[in-house]
Amino acid sequence: MNPTVLARRAVPALLPLVLIACSQDRHAPAFRTELPALAAGAHAIVVDGDSAAHDGTEFVGSKGAAYVVFADDSNAAANVIYRRRDGASAWQRVPRATGDLQLAGALDAPLTIAAWTMPAAATAYRALLGTAVTSFTLAPDGKLTAAADGCRVGGTIAGADLAAAAEAALNFSGCAASGGPADGDYDGIAYLDPDASNAAFHVVVDNGSAIADFYAYAP
Repeated sequence: MNPTVLARRAVPALLPLVLIACSQDRHAPAFRTELPALAAGAHAIVVDGDSAAHDGTEFVGSKGAAYVVFADDSNAAANVIYRRRDGASAWQRVPRATGDLQLAGALDAPLTIAAWTMPAAATAYRALLGTAVTSFTLAPDGKLTAAADGCRVGGTIAGADLAAAAEAALNFSGCAASGGPADGDYDGIAYLDPDASNAAFHVVVDNGSAIADFYAYAP
């Protein structure tokens, strides 16, 4: 998940954005969370203050909506997500924090990621979820339809004001037995990952407590 950072620059005197949780949805945080101010666009970032989140990729929209993905290294699946609905909303961590967190920016480098586009026609894809290979189709209107027995994934992928990423709302069923996501609804992002040129796109979604991270490939 963590892209190779080609250019590094110090983050000058980032003022922390202090947000207190008040929402009652499945992502509602129980503790106070502070992140450094994040610029709109797609960026590679490094932060201090969370022992499980250090190197990440941020997607920030023009109104402050953000989805920030952290992984242990560029070949590892996402292990921590920070997200917010807009610039006035509270930061939410997945998995949930066990105490107050104050993150400080150590690096911020813009990334060049192509903007998401829908396929011109319904297109078939395959993905590995745990040890199960599943298949689905993605239509031009963003509807994602399961096309396999056993481990199944469906839902929608839609354009969003979230830098180069689209918004993904997915449902998984029958995948947990193979080490894949637990049954239920997840939401997050889909994007064209420049570090995975052999994949059609990259999906990172969460259900408020767990993360599903997979690549979609043309069969």
